[in-house]
Amino acid sequence: MKTNCKILRGGGHMLFRRLLVTLVVFSLVVLLSLSAMAQEKKPFEGVVLNAYFIGGGAYEKLYTKIPEFEEQTGAKVNIAAKLSHFELNKRVAQEFASGGDIDVISTHTTFAPGQKDFLLPLNEYLAPEDLKDFTPSTIEASTVDGKLIMLPRHTDVRIMYYRTDLFEDPKEQEAFKAKYGYDLRPPTNWQELLDVAEFFTRPPDLYGFVFTGGEEPLVGTFYELLLSAGGNFFDEEGNVIFNQEPGQKALQLLVDLYYNKKATPEGVPNYRWDEVAKAFRDGLIAFYFDWPGWYTMMKDPKESKVAGKFGLAPYPVGPAGYAKIWGGSHGFAVAKSTKNPEAAVALVKFLTSGDNLYFEAKEGGFLPASISAYQRLKEDVAKTGDPLDLKRLELLEQELAGFVPPPKIPEYQEIVSAIWPELQKSLVEGRDVKVTLDIAAEKVRKILGR
Repeated sequence: MKTNCKILRGGGHMLFRRLLVTLVVFSLVVLLSLSAMAQEKKPFEGVVLNAYFIGGGAYEKLYTKIPEFEEQTGAKVNIAAKLSHFELNKRVAQEFASGGDIDVISTHTTFAPGQKDFLLPLNEYLAPEDLKDFTPSTIEASTVDGKLIMLPRHTDVRIMYYRTDLFEDPKEQEAFKAKYGYDLRPPTNWQELLDVAEFFTRPPDLYGFVFTGGEEPLVGTFYELLLSAGGNFFDEEGNVIFNQEPGQKALQLLVDLYYNKKATPEGVPNYRWDEVAKAFRDGLIAFYFDWPGWYTMMKDPKESKVAGKFGLAPYPVGPAGYAKIWGGSHGFAVAKSTKNPEAAVALVKFLTSGDNLYFEAKEGGFLPASISAYQRLKEDVAKTGDPLDLKRLELLEQELAGFVPPPKIPEYQEIVSAIWPELQKSLVEGRDVKVTLDIAAEKVRKILGR
């Protein structure tokens, strides 16, 4: 009996141990399964977001971050289009008009006011904490009628790029002074701009200057010259005044450069941002004005024939005694018609995070709208000590103080479409600038019902 009891007790212990092991294993399996389920459950699993983005140049580097968003959230981002902003605006307008399946778009403080009826007010989805890293001026520019209709990506203000191998060449300096009676330098006023552009024009291998002569970019270039001449599109009462003397001086400068002095490439009426930047990179231009986003490409010997041979300078002042720079912010907006607003807003927040805007600034040379990203960029430049990088940030900060966004009115794009064909007639045909501006001004009055 004692032996049997021992056997039973021994067997009981073994059975107990087996049950205990089984229970532990089962618990572990359950815990691991629950953990796996928790890990697999992502906030936007199965959601597909259709995005319409600006493409080309350095813009697309930021989109390489999108797989991270997809991994974090479970959403899938379908980039339905990557186009120049002008083509993108047309495509987006078609999608909005036809009720297309559209969730997120690239936009700009210039264009967003005209799109506002189709854009989701982000105030309803974002807390003040979500906006504290953006520069206040970009948030203000992104707000229309009290509604935040986009999140800013980067800010655009232009500075002068000039060829140091030309401007610092002793032979060029001597020849210039002999002809014009003063020292060769990056132009500081409009007369110097004309002189230097004329001096360096030696077609077909070299032209003094280049500017955007087509569509909305032409109107923007005219606008900043108009401001620098002391004018504006409208007075304080909203009356059209760009056809007055300041506007005539602004347009005459462009006509002199293109039509009279032929100091630019012949194709300028078809040039937008990509074309003018490429012309400078290819070594065809002595000096011109451009945005921050082309800077990294300009410095890359694989992309640029002028790498290591260009400098930076401020804008020349206009007849009013100052320079005003047309500018604004690129950004992202959510379509009001989206079926997945939370996911779409999350994508916009992700793309405009401080980390991602720092990445874009480093890769593409942009001026980020994020305060933390810009501070990191400044710290990087301070560490490297690159004099051109330091000069660039110094100039951009100066120009930001004087930049002026286009009028924040819904009709602005319609106004642009009415103005630029008229401006081109003076450029291409040499039509009197007052005649051109009077015709354009009357078109704008009709658009505004005045």
